[in-house]
Amino acid sequence: MYKSYFGFDESPFSITPDPKFIYMSQRHQDALAHLKYGLFETNGFVLLTGEVGTGKTAICRCLLHQLPETVDIAFILNPKQTALELIANICDDLHIEYPINTTSIKVLIDLLNRRLLESYANGRQTILIIDEAQNLSDEVLEQVRLLTNLETPKQKLLQILLVGQPELQSMLARPVLRQLTQRITARFHITALSHVETAAYIRHRMWIAGVQRPIFSKHAIDKVYQLCSGTPRLINIICDRTLLGAYAKNADTIDTKTVIQAAQEILPDTQGGFFNPTRKLIVASIVLASFAVAAYTLPPWNSPDSELLEEEDLFKASTPTTIHKEANTPSVIKTTPTSIIENANTGITLPVNQRKHQALIVASTLTTLKSHKDKITKTIQPKNSQNITTETTSTLKELLNDPDCNSGTETAINSLFNLWGAAYYPQADRTACEVARNVGLSCVHDKGTWNNLRRSNRPAIIELQNSEGNWQHLLLSQLNENDIVLNCGEKSAFITLEQADKHWFGEYLILWSPPKKRMRFERGNKGQDVMLFREQLKTALNIHNTNNSDIFDLTLEKMVIVFQQKHALKADGVAGKDTIIILNTLTNKPGTPLLTTAAR
Repeated sequence: MYKSYFGFDESPFSITPDPKFIYMSQRHQDALAHLKYGLFETNGFVLLTGEVGTGKTAICRCLLHQLPETVDIAFILNPKQTALELIANICDDLHIEYPINTTSIKVLIDLLNRRLLESYANGRQTILIIDEAQNLSDEVLEQVRLLTNLETPKQKLLQILLVGQPELQSMLARPVLRQLTQRITARFHITALSHVETAAYIRHRMWIAGVQRPIFSKHAIDKVYQLCSGTPRLINIICDRTLLGAYAKNADTIDTKTVIQAAQEILPDTQGGFFNPTRKLIVASIVLASFAVAAYTLPPWNSPDSELLEEEDLFKASTPTTIHKEANTPSVIKTTPTSIIENANTGITLPVNQRKHQALIVASTLTTLKSHKDKITKTIQPKNSQNITTETTSTLKELLNDPDCNSGTETAINSLFNLWGAAYYPQADRTACEVARNVGLSCVHDKGTWNNLRRSNRPAIIELQNSEGNWQHLLLSQLNENDIVLNCGEKSAFITLEQADKHWFGEYLILWSPPKKRMRFERGNKGQDVMLFREQLKTALNIHNTNNSDIFDLTLEKMVIVFQQKHALKADGVAGKDTIIILNTLTNKPGTPLLTTAAR
């Protein structure tokens, strides 16, 4: 009903798993890569799990569209069947003829085995995908396991992908199914979208449906995330009903009130749950406390996946952004008290994982209000890194509690930009990672260990928890064998890794300089950027040949695999951000700040 009113070509929030609308967040890209690796590089079961509505079936549909023509697929959508019915359905999907009245599993298995051998002899591969696999009975699961016994001396004739909800993992952990569990060679668990990914997801689907203007206000998107916790199916349901509600009111844009009304109509939990007076009072207390305590985490500056940022840019203001860069000129960032929850310039919002901090926030509100108010309202003027003096601090606790240590998010971002020779100017309705794109940089927000940071070898913003339970962001400018250098505004200090481990739980953000035209290189790509990538890879691997092709061919793919194996990366032959970051380091790309002393 609302399509023509808003100008959509089709419904943007249908709950059917249309591959055209799938939003490939980083975790969805990782899931797809795991499926491809498990199905084509290993012999055994591949397991994909995730909560209801997180996009498991959509990823399977996306996988089907990327499979080569030499692959035959049997896709079981309703696994609540007997073993005989399941084998018969597999034969149906593979167009295997069998006696219609047969009640013998052996007859069906023999026919299936004959077809699989013929396909193998003709260079074809067969894949069985079972969706909602948590509904399989033990008897049927055992029969599925026996299907993997159809093999040649070197190759399984049937690759099997099990897709299901988290309880599938519990089922497979039982001793009775240990034989099947031991044959699982690849597994991946999909989690819900983050706050930033939720916003990108909504805009991505509207863009695909033909609308390139921001119908949902920022606060409306915040409310959608709060109600859905990043579950794509719930996002679709609420957004669809919200658009209908806006249409009924002749509204051009959607605000928070419209989202709440839509949620009350379709989500049973909102009738007497989130919207009841008692819960409203609790939420109000949390929000007020949040104004007083700067307890926010990495997601405020995090951006959608780099590959999708071009789509995000369609929703920004039409006035072009100008970045003024002057050597050795520090940028000035002004903040107001409201920047703790939502900065008017940067669009920074409360963290995705705010819930784990709420108790601490409420408890410490009264005691920390005055001291934090003074910090929040003052102007931050970080200086160039050359003017920062490094001193020795006995403990990290002292640094985190030092009133002269400005551990605000914007200070850390500004310092990180300066290391890259760029000035950071906050912009309305744009995250810091989106601002970074204006100066040719891109963000990587991840969770890992010191070794992950050593491998990337880029200065990072890390998230640390102080003794009061509040989260602070500091710039990690140097990583040595036993210690690190942390910067917080004008203050800098050496901290031992042992001390840092007590306060750091793995969250970090780095900047990197991606190629101008594409964020990843894979088989089939063509152009001058591929030729340049080939030359860089030859330099890094010390290869001397005259192959200067601008096509990403099998030879280049093998070179990428060798490079990835050498640097302990996933050896899939696709050069993504991790591969390119290390390659840039080894080929001494100009203007690249490094983290480790050895690399310096």
